[in-house]
Amino acid sequence: MTRLKFGIIVTFIISTGTLSSCSGPDTANTASNSVNQASANSQRMGNDSAEELGSLIQMPFEPEEVTWRTSEANGRKRLVAVVLLTEEDHRAFAAKHGSAGNDVQVNVERWFPVELITMGETSGEMTIGGKASPAAEFYQDPYIGGNVIFIPDTNYLVLDLQSG
Repeated sequence: MTRLKFGIIVTFIISTGTLSSCSGPDTANTASNSVNQASANSQRMGNDSAEELGSLIQMPFEPEEVTWRTSEANGRKRLVAVVLLTEEDHRAFAAKHGSAGNDVQVNVERWFPVELITMGETSGEMTIGGKASPAAEFYQDPYIGGNVIFIPDTNYLVLDLQSG
């Protein structure tokens, strides 16, 4: 009988050890995966708060949708925003700026709206063409330079603003 009890105890200990090593989460891998996921999400997502954007720059209209990001390099700040306007606001804003803008190519980033990403993929270069005009009506310290870019055949504007 003692051999039977000893065998049962040994089997229980081995089983418990094996099961506990498989069932618990690996906190090191979980933390690493969380950091990697957050980094990947920051590359794919921009800020979509129109209120926050409105606190950083002048907004002469109410956007339908907005996605934006800020960055800093060499002591200069940069803000890139993709703004979707209503058809009426887009028409009025385009009439104000006219067709006098310069032809430019916009690098499409992963956090841009799907429609613009698709346009960039179609070009094969991940760029889309647009007409750029000075964005003076958007300037607010520290963003005192840059362009507003009209994307043809859409109601999108791309704002590319920099600090002085």
